[in-house]
Amino acid sequence: MKNEVFIVCLLMTVYGLAAGQDSKYKNLQDCFSEKKQILVVGHRTAQKGSEFSENSLSGIKDAIGKIDMLEIDVRKTKDGKYILMHDRTIDRTTNGSGEVSQFTYKELSQFSLVHNSQTTGEKIPLLKEALIVAKGKIFLFLDLKDIDETFFDLIAQYKMTDQVMCLPNNKPNDSTFVELELASKMGSNILFAPWCRDLSNHGKVINQYPYQKLVHVIIWPQYQEDLLVVKRVCKLARANQKAIVFNVLFSKYNKALSNGQEELIEQLIALHPDMIFTDYPVLFKNYLSI
Repeated sequence: MKNEVFIVCLLMTVYGLAAGQDSKYKNLQDCFSEKKQILVVGHRTAQKGSEFSENSLSGIKDAIGKIDMLEIDVRKTKDGKYILMHDRTIDRTTNGSGEVSQFTYKELSQFSLVHNSQTTGEKIPLLKEALIVAKGKIFLFLDLKDIDETFFDLIAQYKMTDQVMCLPNNKPNDSTFVELELASKMGSNILFAPWCRDLSNHGKVINQYPYQKLVHVIIWPQYQEDLLVVKRVCKLARANQKAIVFNVLFSKYNKALSNGQEELIEQLIALHPDMIFTDYPVLFKNYLSI
């Protein structure tokens, strides 16, 4: 009897821990409100040089348990299906050729993803497949290359509104975003991370979309040395109760940990971002967990 009780308790503990580990991936808004940790976002895979193809289901599965969020790219096919694909064409990442918008999803299914010049056994994923894989296990950062109103219906259908944030596909220096306008029209409260090539334009974005929670700060090379402009944007964001996403993909901070330059990362941490978006998320995640 004692052994049975022990086993039951052990199982309850294990399942309780598992539930606790997964709970932080249920609601992104809560993570920003609690501010317990800096969330780390991976760029298409869990780590640059990954053994998995970008924008693949295997890549999402590999990222689960390693990082907090994975960025993937969303495009629409000729017949209105949402797939994962960064480029306008399928030439670079599959064994096919042509523009995504010229294929139906069934036609795209004849092609396979390519990784390191080798054809894999994976097909181009549907966005809904990615949502199913990620749900409750990892947040998704959806780079919206081509969407319409049906995108918001799909996210709501799979009950993922609280588990994704979206990157609008704007032109440089725009302060108006088509995707945010669509979300407002649809009555969706999905999170967006609007960005500006000129960081000084974030003030316009904050004023135009006061209900948006996030400010996406891309640390371009021209801002990376003294971070004075970045600091001003952070101050503005905090004054407006915004969460801050640091995008370091184009800066010296991206490779800092792989180069042993931990002092550079400490400069970022000192500014108290809520998220860091990088090509080397596992390194960042491990460093921030120490």
